[in-house]
Amino acid sequence: MLTSYLNAYKTLIFSKRDSAKMPVARLMDFVINSKTGIFEAVWVEAMGGLKLISPKDIMNWDEEEIIISDESEILDPDSFPRLKNIQEKEVPILQAPVFVGKNLIGKVIDFAFDTISPRILSLTVKSGFWIFGVKRIISHNQILKMTKKGITVSEPKIKVSDLEKKKEVIGQVPNLGENSRIREERIREK
Repeated sequence: MLTSYLNAYKTLIFSKRDSAKMPVARLMDFVINSKTGIFEAVWVEAMGGLKLISPKDIMNWDEEEIIISDESEILDPDSFPRLKNIQEKEVPILQAPVFVGKNLIGKVIDFAFDTISPRILSLTVKSGFWIFGVKRIISHNQILKMTKKGITVSEPKIKVSDLEKKKEVIGQVPNLGENSRIREERIREK
């Protein structure tokens, strides 16, 4: 199933062996390998605090719930020694600045992934302010590297919103009084 971080956040996790159908945890975040974009583990909030689940232990993941075989698959972070190296190099994805070369194009506000083979498929990047901002989708193929300083992407084949294109055209029209205002209105209508 394709989903995004914002849709998956706080999804309830159930144990298949629990007949009471009470949640045993809820999804909080992911441990993502910054070199490959693959999810190495899932951070969950359980009875004993923050714990980890291996993606291999997830039996079913849909829009409403995640099913694991048994509650014993929810482990302390110390139970995943191979993750220490990845966690040391881990890069926060949300709110990470995104660059093309040295130019900042925005910050990550969400990312899409597949629940079957969990890996980042795309980043949603927003630039600008509030409602005047532009959202862009960056494919995983365009991600060159992820570091603590930010995410570098190749020259994006991003379609800039029509609003931004209109701003560029309007900015090129010289201000010639009344005629200029009429021309600007015609450009906006296009």
